[in-house]
Amino acid sequence: MTNEQTLKPHRPFGLTIAILVGVIFYSLIPLFFTAQFLLVEAHMNNMESQWTFGEETVEEIARGGDLTGGVTRFDMIVQSLLALGFMLIAFLAWRGKSRVMRHIFTWAVVLIAAISVIILLF
Repeated sequence: MTNEQTLKPHRPFGLTIAILVGVIFYSLIPLFFTAQFLLVEAHMNNMESQWTFGEETVEEIARGGDLTGGVTRFDMIVQSLLALGFMLIAFLAWRGKSRVMRHIFTWAVVLIAAISVIILLF
């Protein structure tokens, strides 16, 4: 066996780009979206309800607003779990230990894209 026969072929550059773009669109952006809502909500909940100006204390009249646009906690949890699951699938596809993972990665992209379009339309 020569040295040329033992070398493994390199991963195609297109596959690396596809996995990277998939992780950005289907894992990182949804996780940042959820983190943004949670950080804004935590900031709003930690604001003081009373302010003191000299000797006078002023209490707020009202607080709130719908910052989530109808996104519930359950939706955020599901979105986060799907994003983390997709990141795991992408990592295993990038490692390339099992050829099946590349097909699973492809179907995961198609399935998440289809679900996103259906949710957008209805």
